[in-house]
Amino acid sequence: MNANLLCSWLGLAKSDWPPDHYALLGLASGELDATRIEQRVQDRMAKLRSYQIAHPEEATEGMNRLAQAFIYLTEQASKNGSSINLSPPPPPVTRVVTKEDTAVNRRTVVD
Repeated sequence: MNANLLCSWLGLAKSDWPPDHYALLGLASGELDATRIEQRVQDRMAKLRSYQIAHPEEATEGMNRLAQAFIYLTEQASKNGSSINLSPPPPPVTRVVTKEDTAVNRRTVVD
């Protein structure tokens, strides 16, 4: 695994490998705004995805570290009473299936 690639992709100092969670996300130390943390993780994940085919090991390592940072920092925000307002799951879709929606719209002799 080439840490120098990850550092260059994420704009990290090569001398500080492995970075702490804040440095990895480009946040100020002590930042516990869950919305900001989530936004940074999403931005950096998108950046790493663009390298995933050419450098799968490094991209996967970076994504794993981003996921660990996300979990750790959002847990810290929760413990400190910060309001965590992560994107809620979408509401379930309910739909009544009608006769017109089905593929079978006429009976056969067997039916």
